[in-house]
Amino acid sequence: MKPIKSLACLAALALALGAAAAQARCVAHVGRTSADPMALVATASALSVDTDAGHRVVTTLGTITNPTGVCFTDLVIEVQYFDAANQHVDTVVEPLAGVVSPADEPVEFRVQGAASKDARSYASQRVRVMDGSARWVKGGEPGHGAFADLLLSWAPMLLLIAVWIVLVRRQAGVKGIQGRMLAIMQAQQAIQQEQQLAMQRIAAALEKRTAGDAGA
Repeated sequence: MKPIKSLACLAALALALGAAAAQARCVAHVGRTSADPMALVATASALSVDTDAGHRVVTTLGTITNPTGVCFTDLVIEVQYFDAANQHVDTVVEPLAGVVSPADEPVEFRVQGAASKDARSYASQRVRVMDGSARWVKGGEPGHGAFADLLLSWAPMLLLIAVWIVLVRRQAGVKGIQGRMLAIMQAQQAIQQEQQLAMQRIAAALEKRTAGDAGA
């Protein structure tokens, strides 16, 4: 395997391991945390009502802030809509598939549903997190902390560097063996040339001796 191709394969492996490490930060801790998903703070930033294929659709954009120190998945968002007189006109409840709320980090979301009223009826909104699954307590297992998190984050890159060093050393070892074999072959060729020269000298001496005996 050539070094360039090896590095590309190892880089792909490092990315895969990095994704697995990030996912590992949200492994289930069943029974180890009683964090309430309703403690997550959902803030709406935009509201729009559009018509799609003849149907009115209300869309809310916002941000979820997670102050709990717990990673949440399987979030369910409720949005209540009010008119200009602050009268309730509609409610949309939607699960946020694929959205993960990391500990102490904001995450954006979008909720979209059928609008039962016309666009003018949607003047304001209130959002809240109704449900979610706690997956990872900040700090990990007892005795783990920032060092464990740092090691987990850098593990793929450290593995990549270690494997690359092994490949480079192996490649250098192969070149060293090839060099030694070449030196041995060159020495054998030199010995064969010396043997050929010696045979030629012996043959020439025999010819002279035979010619001298014939002349006598």
